[in-house]
Amino acid sequence: ILDEISMLSRTFFATLSRNICLLKTGSDEGEPFGGINVLICGDFHQFPPVASKRMAALYYPNDPTNVKETVEDQLGRGIYESFHTVVILHEQVRIEDPTWRTFLTHLRNGDVDGTDIDMLRSLVLTNPHCEETDFSQPPWSDAVLVTPRHTVRTQWNEAASHRHCARTGVQLFHCPAEDTIKGRSLSMLERLMVAQKKTRQSRNRQEHGGLPHQVDIAIGMKVMVTLNVDTELDVANGTRGELIDIVLDPREPPIAHEQEVTLKYQPVYILVKLEHTKAVGLTGLPENVVPIQPLSRSFQIQVPVRENGGSQHMVARTVSRRQLPLTAAYAFTDYRAQGQTIQHVIVDIASPPTGSELTLFNIYVALSRSKGRQTIRLLRDFDERLLFKAQVPELETEDNQLRAWDKQTKSWWKQMAAIASANGINL
Repeated sequence: ILDEISMLSRTFFATLSRNICLLKTGSDEGEPFGGINVLICGDFHQFPPVASKRMAALYYPNDPTNVKETVEDQLGRGIYESFHTVVILHEQVRIEDPTWRTFLTHLRNGDVDGTDIDMLRSLVLTNPHCEETDFSQPPWSDAVLVTPRHTVRTQWNEAASHRHCARTGVQLFHCPAEDTIKGRSLSMLERLMVAQKKTRQSRNRQEHGGLPHQVDIAIGMKVMVTLNVDTELDVANGTRGELIDIVLDPREPPIAHEQEVTLKYQPVYILVKLEHTKAVGLTGLPENVVPIQPLSRSFQIQVPVRENGGSQHMVARTVSRRQLPLTAAYAFTDYRAQGQTIQHVIVDIASPPTGSELTLFNIYVALSRSKGRQTIRLLRDFDERLLFKAQVPELETEDNQLRAWDKQTKSWWKQMAAIASANGINL
């Protein structure tokens, strides 16, 4: 079962099929996916493939005249076109507000009108007509911010973490990553190269193996897991919970009685009470509580070297980073929000001052995370022109094709049900 299908590129789809085929049959030829049954699920109106070329999504047809299109692109699309059994789900579980549901339908189809814009603006916190919202009291005191801007997410999380510590009196621990090369500490020059790599992280969020330079933790903080730690227990990328205990390294020097402390060593582990998990009563732990240890990931840096007085050249060195796979969860990006249900949410859909412009995908994902107007507020005003954009033509064509396949699947199912009934079988 492949979920979040909108984020799988044509190339990745072909690679996935070939690798499974190799494992099942010993050859990369033959039936797609080695002949196993495959279900693909998701919504093409959510985010397209990340860090891929513009026409990477599965709904883009092959174009033999496009010189940038690879054989893998064409193969991936060909495999996708072999999926003819389609079931469109119509019952909306998350959205309970009929007006909001209608608005989201208009948004995903590129049919937003002035009435929709007026309704949306009534949720902007700075709008005098916005319903009064008390963020000092539940349920809004636990509201999460969803934003397209990494800088806003970082600043919001830092402010919320400090506020939590000031309100509860707990210490805030700064946990710098442990970076080594072949077991030794990094030189000053190597640390500089790592820092320079960090400045480019906005272009590639995995430049440091997916582990951040520093993690801030405190008892009672809301946190989110940022890597797949144990998928069997639902401790996976995007899992949220509350940090309830921190077990420090026995080598850690005595902790000063200060509000903020920078640790010398990574904690041995932390305990997190997850919102959703399959971990039922782990031995010695309360229900839904799991231990999370620092993980190790590797990445490469280029270091300038001058040997024997000769010319300078760049040498690749592999850095091993050890860090907790966590971040504060008071705010996260719209990409991280995809697939999540948030009880009360503040949404930021204002256009970033620099960088890529927001798309209907950004806005649709961010605004579809909660139940409706009573549980959603907008942080600030927005550029309404973004909401009047037309949907991607190739996506509209794919929607029409999916509806046709859905209709054909229903017809086939009725025929099978009738045949089964005639033979005394109840489907």
